[in-house]
Amino acid sequence: MRILGYYSSVALIYVSLDCIIVEHVEPWTYVKFPYPRGVGWNGFTDCEKSGIFSVAPLARLNVADGMATPKAQEAYEESWKP
Repeated sequence: MRILGYYSSVALIYVSLDCIIVEHVEPWTYVKFPYPRGVGWNGFTDCEKSGIFSVAPLARLNVADGMATPKAQEAYEESWKP
């Protein structure tokens, strides 16, 4: 963590997420399962200490440049009309 500068009286702090978030990989999927390094990987448990969090498909669509197939691209363009 380092201070990049100040904006008014607020410090702009840079934190590398590699120090905070780690990804676990399972052999049966391409999906990576991010979890906080401090909590550690506790498997797929349903408790507050599981640490697993996910990104919804909508967030992935927000950063996508387009879709791989023509039909998916058509639906993508229809969904994201201004």
